[in-house]
Amino acid sequence: MGRGEQRSQATDPHWQWPPGDEEAPALADFKAVCYEIARRTGGHVESVSDGRFPPSFHHVVIAFRDRRVAVLCHQTLPLLALAAPPGESSFWPLSFVDDPAIGSAIAAVSRIRLLTAAELDMDWSRAATQPPAALAQGKDLTYWRPGSVGDVIFNMWD
Repeated sequence: MGRGEQRSQATDPHWQWPPGDEEAPALADFKAVCYEIARRTGGHVESVSDGRFPPSFHHVVIAFRDRRVAVLCHQTLPLLALAAPPGESSFWPLSFVDDPAIGSAIAAVSRIRLLTAAELDMDWSRAATQPPAALAQGKDLTYWRPGSVGDVIFNMWD
């Protein structure tokens, strides 16, 4: 699979939510990690989110000559993901991707878990456990009806 290509729907019923004993990085720390990732991979930081409500995540777009990739960081859990960057008018729905170069750079500079596109694209109904309370309340899950694990973790619910 080439850099930035999307994976197909996963069906691993053994996926588990990560343990809650670590904290998400502060926005400034996440930005610093992304600037270092861009430096190590030959890209440049194109844009940075301001961390405002309602997304459950911050994002930094890293641009390369042949592609652009958004690095997502959950605001309360130590989880990262890669996605196609936002379009002209919307970031939603998210299209999760894997990028080996960025994944290697993240592993070299951070202990934060990078979720794969396969994990994030897994059908929500097949996730092995309910998400931590800080992530989603039952009423949100009922109202928004997420389709995938990624929809629950990286959401724009208000």
